[in-house]
Amino acid sequence: MSKIKHSYEKSFKAGLPVRGNVDPLNPRQAFLPFFVGFIVKGAPLIADLVYYEELSEHLVECLGIPTEEKVVNGKKVRRLLEPIGESQGWEPRRKYIPPHTLLDKRAAAGKWVTMDEPEPSPESISDTLNRMVDANSRTAAEGIPAFVLVKDFRKALNLTHAQAKELLKGWGVPNATPQTKIDKGLAMRIVAHVNRLRNAHQDEETA
Repeated sequence: MSKIKHSYEKSFKAGLPVRGNVDPLNPRQAFLPFFVGFIVKGAPLIADLVYYEELSEHLVECLGIPTEEKVVNGKKVRRLLEPIGESQGWEPRRKYIPPHTLLDKRAAAGKWVTMDEPEPSPESISDTLNRMVDANSRTAAEGIPAFVLVKDFRKALNLTHAQAKELLKGWGVPNATPQTKIDKGLAMRIVAHVNRLRNAHQDEETA
């Protein structure tokens, strides 16, 4: 009898795991999108992502979903033969709508809806940051400038904290922590700069 070994190394590092940004052939990611925002409140995921990766791999093994062993970057890994349900022609009957804000605990988990539910209008990063401005900083009479917290700023740009910290360092905000306050005007300038770089990169890829 072989003891089941658990891996505590996170394989998914691209923000919120949803259909389209996970690796559907990775047993640790194949089921990840289906755990997000399901029967929870306050956040899309209420436990560390590694826990959900363990659940995904557990389901693959328990259901006997066919896999094969491959060598990737000199390391043996298990891969699904195909995305779940592909050869069976299964069509999803539910889809996940990500939260429009993480500040409202009633809506921060996002929601699962039937496939015929209309998609919400996309929100610009500028609109997101405008909502993230701390309400207490809006008191003009006190002369307090509007600001954005780093933890919200990095989520708006889909960055890790390490990436946001390195980015802010180049804009004169050293040693940023998740609770560091950034002037709203500065945050908007950084967003515009990042968007220009991303658009230029996309143009190069499509050229």
